[in-house]
Amino acid sequence: MRPGPVGDVQAGMLIPSGASAWEEKPNERFLVAEPVGNQSMPDYPSQYLGSDLEERLVCVEIVVHPDGHVSSARHNREAMECQHGSIEPAFVDSAVATISGWQFFGAQLCRFSEGVEPDDACTGDDVDIVPVPLRLTYVFAFSQMEGEGQVQAVR
Repeated sequence: MRPGPVGDVQAGMLIPSGASAWEEKPNERFLVAEPVGNQSMPDYPSQYLGSDLEERLVCVEIVVHPDGHVSSARHNREAMECQHGSIEPAFVDSAVATISGWQFFGAQLCRFSEGVEPDDACTGDDVDIVPVPLRLTYVFAFSQMEGEGQVQAVR
């Protein structure tokens, strides 16, 4: 027996519009929050499988707590990449619920002592590591090919 249509989801991180750039001082390095391990992708909503819908983009803004857990997640309708009109709530719910459970390597600001050559890994005895919360936006692309759903994170 052939299995029914399946969905595939991918995700990518966006720089929030209006975000200010961090200018590192010569003795600083900033490590952005990165997902740890293989994070699950949202499920393609089963009620739409086989219906040959056009691609749906869902942007989700998250706050990554310094310890790496997602402390908040919300649908980001304002992101330029996702301004395409209304979207079925099932796609939004799937993306928000999934990314809420992701685990990250928390963002950190590393300040090296004077005279110490900074490294991008923020290692050594003469480095002060300051964990920081970070707001990020991820875009999830839900698409179908021949009735099978696909979900991707798009950068």
